[in-house]
Amino acid sequence: MVQNQEQPVGKITFSILIALSLSHCLNDLLQSVVSAAYPLFKDDLGLSFAQIGFITLVYQLSASVFQPITGIIFDKYPVAWSLPIGMSFTMVGLVNLAFSNNLYWILLSVFLIGIGSSVLHPEASRITFLASGGKRGLAQSLFQVGGNFGGSLGPLLVALLVAPYGRQHLFIFAFVAVAAIVVMYPICKWYKSYLNRMKAQTVSVRKPVLLPLPMDKTAISIGILLILIFSKYIYMASLTSYYTFYLIHKFNVTVQESQLYLFIFLVATAIGTLIGGPVGDRIGRKYVIWASILGAAPFSLLMPHANLMWTVILSFCVGLMLSSAFPAILLYAQELLPTKLGLISGLFFGFAFGVAGVASAVLGNLADKTSIEYVYNICAYMPLLGLVTFFLPNLKKKKIAPQMQSGDEEILKEAAKEITFMGVNYYQSCVCEYNPLDGVTPYGTMNTTGKKGTAQEIGIPGIYKNPANPYLMTTDWDWSIDPKGLQFCCREITSRYALPIIISENGLGAFDKLEEDGAVHDVYRVEYLKEHLKALGEAIEEGCEVLAYCTWSFTDLLSWLNGYQKRYGFVYVDRNEEGGTLNRYKKDSYYWYKDVIVTNGENLYK
Repeated sequence: MVQNQEQPVGKITFSILIALSLSHCLNDLLQSVVSAAYPLFKDDLGLSFAQIGFITLVYQLSASVFQPITGIIFDKYPVAWSLPIGMSFTMVGLVNLAFSNNLYWILLSVFLIGIGSSVLHPEASRITFLASGGKRGLAQSLFQVGGNFGGSLGPLLVALLVAPYGRQHLFIFAFVAVAAIVVMYPICKWYKSYLNRMKAQTVSVRKPVLLPLPMDKTAISIGILLILIFSKYIYMASLTSYYTFYLIHKFNVTVQESQLYLFIFLVATAIGTLIGGPVGDRIGRKYVIWASILGAAPFSLLMPHANLMWTVILSFCVGLMLSSAFPAILLYAQELLPTKLGLISGLFFGFAFGVAGVASAVLGNLADKTSIEYVYNICAYMPLLGLVTFFLPNLKKKKIAPQMQSGDEEILKEAAKEITFMGVNYYQSCVCEYNPLDGVTPYGTMNTTGKKGTAQEIGIPGIYKNPANPYLMTTDWDWSIDPKGLQFCCREITSRYALPIIISENGLGAFDKLEEDGAVHDVYRVEYLKEHLKALGEAIEEGCEVLAYCTWSFTDLLSWLNGYQKRYGFVYVDRNEEGGTLNRYKKDSYYWYKDVIVTNGENLYK
């Protein structure tokens, strides 16, 4: 599998990220105007809850259906000025909405607004990734918090600028759309420059990508993430679409007061979004998903039974918890399929919008047939679906190797100029061969007992495995004994890097026996070291510059994996798992190696 052509720039571009966050803020401000104006249209045109839900359905479905489509299209055919094009649809839709006098005109208006949203979210998410410089969690949080903050401003502005004067004053928000287009201009210029650079590059610069999970587990994980989106946005739909009606009906507050309380809830969602991304980078996205969705359950279950003050407090807590989930879920999905960024962004944004739209319609019908309080009692159980997070693999734990980010190669090249030698720890050589898909796994058993022949092959299915070399002798711990491997290693380093070499570790772990006279006859260690030193001498004769040779080790010491039983030293230490005197005894290898030093290696060939 090959990564798509779009790669992050070398360094994080904060100016573009801030502009993207502001664009998202203005876009979602305009999007939130739709739901915030529902009470005005309901009273003015005599709409039912079912009709309100149908309006939301049309709006959300236009966004959810077209988002994955635009994601796929712009993956293949990127357009530098896509963001202003999408915002133009939103602007036309808002002007039409202001002067709509029937349900059909309203439906057309919100459909156009949904189209605008379907363009912005996958495209802006793509550009956010490109400008992240590899710091994806930070970039995504900045982008998402802009949207949440904008979404919280919409109801407040409707309450201040529209509700007292009539719904026709919604046309004021057309000027916000114009401001968004102005903000998008430098983003588009930057993106156009980026696309031009990408066109100048050849296909040869594309890098292969190894997926973190097999495709079957990837598909299951994507399914679990969609279930979590389902639970989150059903409950969020009950709050964003019907929270004001709930407060008006249950606590007899005014429209303006209800909008203020909705604003408080939406501010909480902005705060939660800002927190979720960086925390996920640090502790792992799975834990953030756990805490955000399942952690909201106690607050959601209590809210239908609370008074006005506690309802506002509990809704704030719910918004804070639930909103932190989406950045973590989206980034988790992008890490599962790093070659399909546009598709993933469109799919998850679109699915979220679609679920919210369907939920709004269903919940509206349910509210008409029962009551708005009944709706909140039912929806309170949705966060409990967060329990399925248990089945998600923890990708943070799986990332054992350092993760290369954009710009790291340049840093390494500069650092390489300061390298004056190469340090080598050498004990054994390894053999690699192809590992079939149904072959050995990375979870084979290591030999930690010193019982020869108990080690198992390990490897990555479909890539490689490390079988035993039948032509080499092994230690009691099944490590191959290959002096020539050290010579070949020095050759490779000299050929590739032309650097001096220091052998920082080389030695033999074995069961050593202390005789009654205090002697330790470790002829096997002498033979091991002799052959490796002779191979190292041949490497020097071939032109390798070896500055130093250090054995492991001078004295016996504790092995982190094998305890006291596996000994490497020239000096025996009287210590085992049960205790010991800690007395020291010189082994035969001690006297032999002393002679090697004195004769400058001449005794190696006697």
